[in-house]
Amino acid sequence: MDQPDPATTPRILVVGAGAVGGYLGARLAAAGRDVTFLVRPTAADRLRATGLVLRDLPAGAEQRLAPRAVTPEDLTAAVAADGPFDVVLVTVKAPGLDWAGSALATPGLLAPGAAVVPLLNGMAQLDVLAAALAGVAPGALVGATVRIVASVDDDGAVVLHQPIHRVTLGALAQMPPADDDAADADDAPVARAAAVLDVSGIDVLVTGDAVGELWNKWYFIVASGVLGVLTRGTVGQVVATPGGVDVVDAILAETAAVPAAAGHVVPAADLDFSRGFLTAPGSGFVSSLYRDVVAGRAGESEHIVGDFVARARRLGVATPLCDVALLQMRVVTADRPGTR
Repeated sequence: MDQPDPATTPRILVVGAGAVGGYLGARLAAAGRDVTFLVRPTAADRLRATGLVLRDLPAGAEQRLAPRAVTPEDLTAAVAADGPFDVVLVTVKAPGLDWAGSALATPGLLAPGAAVVPLLNGMAQLDVLAAALAGVAPGALVGATVRIVASVDDDGAVVLHQPIHRVTLGALAQMPPADDDAADADDAPVARAAAVLDVSGIDVLVTGDAVGELWNKWYFIVASGVLGVLTRGTVGQVVATPGGVDVVDAILAETAAVPAAAGHVVPAADLDFSRGFLTAPGSGFVSSLYRDVVAGRAGESEHIVGDFVARARRLGVATPLCDVALLQMRVVTADRPGTR
């Protein structure tokens, strides 16, 4: 792939430098893209001191990069010095959404026609970021999902565990456009983001149903989290126990009913994949939501499961299994400082 001209390449802001943000930012920087990370002061100090390390386990390769890093406090000065950004990737976890949204309202942050790509699970982030962008760049928000099997090691390195690194993008318009100009306006940020992300190590897909893609990922994340919280075991332990597969089927049926009620029926192929994943014999998989419960952390339980249940209520869908799991999440974290 040709290296872009430094004088014309779009400027990219990656909000957060965890597993997703760190991986995508590293791949973009390695391809010669103009990348800046927006992170908290501690993370900024680490990136400046030791750089960003990407360990690609499937490829047996390691890269150390030296990307720019700014903090929210430095952002206004950075924009004044270097100019606005053309693409913003929001990769923080749900607890960081408020400060990420505030950052998007920084005067002069976004170039004309900029794309803001939230890469979080669930859907509440769309409301938060749309509100932040309402008076700045209301058409900038792009629907997106990301599938990357990565983690952050104890030494701060981003570790890719499997050769899965797909970003799916699409317009968020819920109604057919009134005319061709409106359709073009919706598609422009999507096209810009897709072009910028098209580098080695990132597979980019563009969909005509971004909201459906969000639902398809969300229901599965809820199902896997509910399964872990209710059974307190790995997938392999659950399916090896009499009645375990029946519980998996019940949870999947319950969670898939919610997007269906919202007008986005989960495709049969996706349901088959989800069932196969959650009934794989010997699998050691446990969800991050379950790990948070074990550790007594609120994590993303409200953002992922709480919001899912609330939307189910508004759609008239009963979710008894999700309700019990959510109650457990709330009870475990109710009296712990810093979990709310």
